[in-house]
Amino acid sequence: GCSLQKEKVLIDTDTLQVITAGNQTTVYDLAGDQVYNFRAVRVKKGSTGTESKTTTDTDTIKIITLQGGGFEIHDRTAGKIYTIKRGRLID
Repeated sequence: GCSLQKEKVLIDTDTLQVITAGNQTTVYDLAGDQVYNFRAVRVKKGSTGTESKTTTDTDTIKIITLQGGGFEIHDRTAGKIYTIKRGRLID
């Protein structure tokens, strides 16, 4: 069988686009002309290294990987903050 994961567009604005496909999340910082790729990794219970941490911090975007999986994306150009968990945009 074909295990091609369907792409899902979570955010699509003039300044930011976020697309997930399976365990891969791609963040397109359109204002800063940068692309960031993240792959979800399963973490064993009780292991360290799952705390939230800032992975990207530029003039146009800040990306924080959240504890337990997910992202907080600060679109500095548009002045918006998005939270993504389990491949879904959380309001």
